[in-house]
Amino acid sequence: KRGLRHYMAILSKARCLVAPSTGNTHLANALGVPQVAIYSPIKAQSSLRWGPSLRGQKTIVVEPRVPCPASRRCLGPQCQEYPCMEQITVEAVCRSVLSLL
Repeated sequence: KRGLRHYMAILSKARCLVAPSTGNTHLANALGVPQVAIYSPIKAQSSLRWGPSLRGQKTIVVEPRVPCPASRRCLGPQCQEYPCMEQITVEAVCRSVLSLL
């Protein structure tokens, strides 16, 4: 409701952000906010292409380590790796968050 400037002021105070591959991860990255960014292995959604530009001690990218045959959209049950996103567990994300704090 209050706009981007207000959102960024709130985000800049976060101790850690957990978010999917969206603008939120890029904003947190630009602000130096530690983050766990969750990405799909689909080529068009790849963290190599769309991931945070400043990677290092403050950024952990989490994604399934599978050979994804899809280029734009998940193939669903027709894919041998489906449902690969279930490889990303709550426990793994929590461990990543704790390692950043």
